[in-house]
Amino acid sequence: HAERFGLSALQDQQLAGLIMWVPGMIPVAVLAGIMAQRVLRRDMHI
Repeated sequence: HAERFGLSALQDQQLAGLIMWVPGMIPVAVLAGIMAQRVLRRDMHI
């Protein structure tokens, strides 16, 4: 089906990987931000 959109098989695979990777990283980024905020707040109160 990739040919319909003018994509090669490799481009199709790369796009699919990106589509799966980005939403999967959102929870990781949110948790990393929360943890960093807690560490920075704790360090400022010492």
